[in-house]
Amino acid sequence: MGSMMVAISLTISASKQTLVRYLRKLAPKMNLITSIVLILAGSYLIYYNLVVGKLLS
Repeated sequence: MGSMMVAISLTISASKQTLVRYLRKLAPKMNLITSIVLILAGSYLIYYNLVVGKLLS
């Protein structure tokens, strides 16, 4: 049981460091990424309301 807990702790620690490194590389581009996601979400809502919501007819 103890060895299992040590293994899990080491795995979580290693993956956390990798995730932090990846997010730090991604941070400068985060503004662009979130802007694109927001534009895509807004475009989908407009499309949905015009086509499925039948606001044009």
